[in-house]
Amino acid sequence: MSESQDVSYRRTERGDAEVKAKNLRLSPKLRAGLFFFDRPRTLADIEAIAQTLGLKPDFHNELVSLKLVALAGMGGAEGEAPAAAEPDDPLERYRMAHQFMNDTVVAALGLKSYLFVLKMERCATLADLRTLSEEHRAAIAKALDASRAQLIHAQLLRIIDGT
Repeated sequence: MSESQDVSYRRTERGDAEVKAKNLRLSPKLRAGLFFFDRPRTLADIEAIAQTLGLKPDFHNELVSLKLVALAGMGGAEGEAPAAAEPDDPLERYRMAHQFMNDTVVAALGLKSYLFVLKMERCATLADLRTLSEEHRAAIAKALDASRAQLIHAQLLRIIDGT
């Protein structure tokens, strides 16, 4: 890889909008990868995420080309990473957490995710999603492995908690 390992990327305003609106019809794996750019991520972090989700190690380049992520620390212009944090609105966090759970379980389990997705559809609050989060982690651990599932689980809890 020609880039320095300490270069960081973060979701752009356009990326934040895509997380909310789903206008680009990204694959579930790529969309799940986008959720991980809620804070700056180094190339080493990106490679770990890629391995966890079954993406190519340079998957961030596709997100960069779509202007969904950019180098961290840049101004707020289109295609550059903002300094904004996750939404404080619990309803928005619920929507994001629900989508993240769906994307990651479908990416990991494929058609076998159907029954879990049905359980998820009965969740109406962040507390409901938090309660189901351990089952989500276990399902992903079965399909992938425990360390990858833990990385996904930690990201899910950050979304639910707004941290």
